[in-house]
Formats: sequence, structure tokens, C-alpha cells
Amino acid sequence: MKSLRQSPTDDGFVQNPYRFYDRARALGPLFVWEDYGLVCATSAAAVGAILRDRRFGREVPAEKRSAIPDHLAPFYAVEAHSMLELEPPRHTRLRNLVLRAFTSRRIAGLAPDITALATELAFPQTMDELKVGGTPERLAPLSPWYAAATMVLIVFLVISSVMWLWLLEPFRRAVGAGE
Repeated sequence: MKSLRQSPTDDGFVQNPYRFYDRARALGPLFVWEDYGLVCATSAAAVGAILRDRRFGREVPAEKRSAIPDHLAPFYAVEAHSMLELEPPRHTRLRNLVLRAFTSRRIAGLAPDITALATELAFPQTMDELKVGGTPERLAPLSPWYAAATMVLIVFLVISSVMWLWLLEPFRRAVGAGE
């Protein structure tokens, strides 16, 4: 595979990157961009083929996973149960379970609970609930959108109404909002 060198911060490149892109396309569907140390695709067909190829999945093989930093451990403890990064057949099996559990009627029935929980998160009743790092100067209320999105994800993960309290505190610590 051929390679090219081009600083992405070079003024000439920033003003007109198309000369470089033309050179890259002339090399074929793939080239190594030395400044990044990455293989790059030069056409929609090449990108499409890569995205459809199962060898380029989202799940990192166990032997290639890097250690999780201590300060991110609570986040990854929750993320470990996410379907977003799973590949078939695990993703397909879990997706089918979720589709059966969350019909349109079931989701519509959850709306009042989600609204109540999101409102509770977005508009805490006491100043102590707003403290970040123990100092009142650093107030960090959750936005209504963020609170609603958080609760929808929690509900979609089929966490019972008792367990969401157990999950909320580690999640707030992970994002720095509960200390």
C-alpha cells in the first residue's frame, strides 16, 4: 500500500486540501496517511466496502483491549451492558429481546414515569443535590434533555424502578455530577 505525507496543519493544505486529496485518489482506494499513521479510504465505494466487512467490527477483541483508567471505571461498568458496540450474533439476540419488550404501546405507557424521573433529575429539590465536588460554587444541574435521555436509556435497559436509584449515583459520579 502506498503512503503520503501531508501535515494537516500546513497553511496550504488548510486553504486548499483538494490537491492532496487528488494525489491520494490517484494512488488507489486505500493509502497510508503517514502524519496520522492511519490507512485512509479515498472513495465512497471503498468506505462502503469497509463498513460492510465484518472484519472491521466495533467490538475490540479481548486480547487487544486496553486497561480502563480508574476515573472512567464507573462509566465503563455501565457501558459494558450497552448494545451500541455489539456485533452479531450478540447484538441481534439482544435487539430481538428489546423489540419484543418495547412495543409502541409499552413505550407510550412509560411516558409519565419517564417524565417524572427526568423532571426529578433536571430540577433537584435541594442545593445539596446540585453540588459538584462539594462546593456550592460549582453548581451542575442536569439539563432537561440530558436527564430525559438518561432515563430513557435506563428504562430501555429494563432496569426496575428500584434499581435505577442504585445506578444513578455511580452514573453521576462517572460524569462528575454527583460528588
